[in-house]
Amino acid sequence: MIWKIKATDPPKPRKSYAVRIAWVLAGVMAVMSVAHLIRIDTLIPVVSQTLPTVAATWFVALIVTAEVFALPYLLRAKLSPLFRMISGSLVVFVPLVWTCFTIWALGDGRSTGQLTSYVSTSATWWLVLLNLTWLGVSYWILWLFNYDESFAQLRRLVAARKEKQK
Repeated sequence: MIWKIKATDPPKPRKSYAVRIAWVLAGVMAVMSVAHLIRIDTLIPVVSQTLPTVAATWFVALIVTAEVFALPYLLRAKLSPLFRMISGSLVVFVPLVWTCFTIWALGDGRSTGQLTSYVSTSATWWLVLLNLTWLGVSYWILWLFNYDESFAQLRRLVAARKEKQK
């Protein structure tokens, strides 16, 4: 059986200002992902101060990939329902991982590498608070963009395909 992937329009946002907030959040994610990609050679050693080298390499690869793939949801691109769900979940995954990593590194006095080697971001309670704020805004964006509608849209598509098979 062949499943065709069909891009659909994103659900209508709950509030009109949601798009502007998402553009700011997308700008933060884009700047971070570009900075990480440009200086990935210095990011891995910075992260490996807290994590083992192999784990640091995987961590950096995972977080940079997540930052890049979170952007389509924030920019309200026309996506397949499954990719919209994945991209939306990455919008929350990125700040959650950075928050957990900052808490893990708390008290070491070393840089977390959130802004690569451009700015030394020591693991402090202020950075934890900033990451928690970023996480809260990310959850708020999911609510404003009707993220739960993506699940309903995917269920409708799967049900329609099952009905078509019969």
